[in-house]
Amino acid sequence: MANHGTLSIVSSFHYPETQRKTLSTKSTDVSDVTGAETAAVFADGGEQFGMVLDTRHLPKLKPGLVRRRLANCKTYVGREKAIRQSPWKLNRVCQLAAGLTLEEALTQLRFCDIKNSDLVAKVLRRTSNLADIRDGLQMSQLEVAECFTTKSMMLKRLKPMGRGRTGIMHHKYSHIRAVLREIDFPLKIYQAHSLNQKKKWLLHQQRAKQDAQAAKAKREEAERLLKQQEQQREERKAAMKD
Repeated sequence: MANHGTLSIVSSFHYPETQRKTLSTKSTDVSDVTGAETAAVFADGGEQFGMVLDTRHLPKLKPGLVRRRLANCKTYVGREKAIRQSPWKLNRVCQLAAGLTLEEALTQLRFCDIKNSDLVAKVLRRTSNLADIRDGLQMSQLEVAECFTTKSMMLKRLKPMGRGRTGIMHHKYSHIRAVLREIDFPLKIYQAHSLNQKKKWLLHQQRAKQDAQAAKAKREEAERLLKQQEQQREERKAAMKD
């Protein structure tokens, strides 16, 4: 998991020297603030905890700076090919999930009545499993960076028409491409326009940290049991030889 503990972009602008020293000691890392401290953080604007929560007086981030931070985040690609549906119709479902966090996207697709919405959700879950296997990232730590459809093969069939005439009808197929990206929580908190949005990302960051710790504990426990099982197997083999 990438280290986004301190939002270094806060001090990367050309401020006066006194203001630059003030901002360089602050960050939007609020992952260690839990429980009752959350209300206190937003009550005084985060000054007590050394955080910049009210970023309205700060300049807007340059697009190139945001792109470089997002490029450093880990991404995972999922695909599904040869789906029997028009690309235009299937793309309407994909656009429901694009740009949302993974959990929100799965919620949207769960209540979507359009055809193949469950298939898009299946692709997103499969890609999130890939992120868990490779880097141990959980659903709460991922967002849907891209989700769209492209054209696949097109089957031509005979179309009967009036007066003995015939035409051609096309059976269209589609491909799905989904890209999941690790959430840069400091950047999300910095770019949020209101304190309520900052609070939402703060709570999301805390929950993502708890999920990551719980998943890490499960992996360590599974590895310990596997080692113990392997050790017992070797001891039995040694006893049988004796």
